Amino acid sequence: MSQKEKITLDDGVILEVDVEACSQFGFQAGDRVRPDYAENYATVIGVAALPDEVRGDCIPSGQLLLWVRSDRDQVCFVPPSIIARLEKEDSHE
Repeated sequence: MSQKEKITLDDGVILEVDVEACSQFGFQAGDRVRPDYAENYATVIGVAALPDEVRGDCIPSGQLLLWVRSDRDQVCFVPPSIIARLEKEDSHE
């Protein structure tokens, strides 16, 4: 049975993410990641489909997405086009 965690999005929508499913994207829950062009890192939370209440242009309903939490406590999904551009934080930084 996979481990689930409930998170609250900025607009109040509650989402249940699978914290063990991150490996399908090449990450683990708790990893610090950022797109290669960004300055700030975020923490990987888990995987869940985009809820109907959240607008996701060009993302099919039910598609599994990687969800992260920024250092400012903002929760958001990582678009599929960005997954390959995510870098893990160097533990020596």
